Order: sequence, then structure tokens, then C-alpha cells
Amino acid sequence: MRTLKLICLTLILSLAFSACQEPVDYSNAISDGQYFHRAQNRVTEVIIHDIFSPPVAVRIYSYASLAAYEVVAATDPANYASLMGQLNGSEPIQMPVPENVYPPLAALAATIRWVLP
Repeated sequence: MRTLKLICLTLILSLAFSACQEPVDYSNAISDGQYFHRAQNRVTEVIIHDIFSPPVAVRIYSYASLAAYEVVAATDPANYASLMGQLNGSEPIQMPVPENVYPPLAALAATIRWVLP
């Protein structure tokens, strides 16, 4: 019983000390592409693990990248044109974009959506 109390006390103290750290600003890491590279590497790992054929692998890379591009195009229409309606089998869509959306994070989420189950 004493060992259990000691373990619980140790866990609580370690949690308390780890919660006292300075907050980290991840906006630079997201903006410089570090997380996008990791997401693309994760896509590659999934493709290799599941042994997809080259045409299927290209389709997976294309969908993930297209999803990220469409988020960026929706949040910055002055600099990026949407590809929807220009690709075979796609229709133009209007996506309402809330003002509090951080485009690099939204694009990363769209990319990761194709990797995670």
C-alpha cells in the first residue's frame, strides 16, 4: 500500500512540474513546413507499409496535397486559385472560411486527414 502511495505521489509531482513549463509557440514550426514534411513522410510510411501500387500511391499523395492546397486557396483567394472545377470530375465549391482559422494549421489538418484513420 505504501508503494502505491509513493508511485501516485511521484506521478502527481511529475505532472505538476511538467505543467509549469513555458508555453511553446508552434506557429514558426508550422509555417516553415517542418510539420508538412513530417506529414508527407507519414504518408510515405503508410504507402510503404500497406504496399500500394504506384498508381494508388500517386493518388494518395495527390489527394493529401490537393486537400492542403484547397485550404490555402480558400483562405487566400487573392494569391491562390482553387483547382476545383478545373480538375476532371470536380465541381467548383464555395467554402465559408471563419476569420479565426490559421491557414497553415488548417492545411496541415487537411493533409493529415488522408493519413490517419
